[in-house]
Amino acid sequence: MMKQLAYKIGKLSEQEQWEFDCCDSLSRDIEERILLGFVWMKLPYFDEKPYRIFNTMKEYKEWLNKEIPRYLGYNQIDD
Repeated sequence: MMKQLAYKIGKLSEQEQWEFDCCDSLSRDIEERILLGFVWMKLPYFDEKPYRIFNTMKEYKEWLNKEIPRYLGYNQIDD
């Protein structure tokens, strides 16, 4: 897969790090970019059942607010 190893010694400026990361990502073929572009996470709240059915959007939002941890970002913000 990854054909070359590139590294820099010392601390890079933010601009240098950005350029280095861009060059590094452009050196990969499309399959590597796709493979590295996805982060697979097991979400026990969503993955515990194959599907859920809600009669209304309100029911769905209530379920999200009640069951899903806030850090996942699916909760509704109360005004």
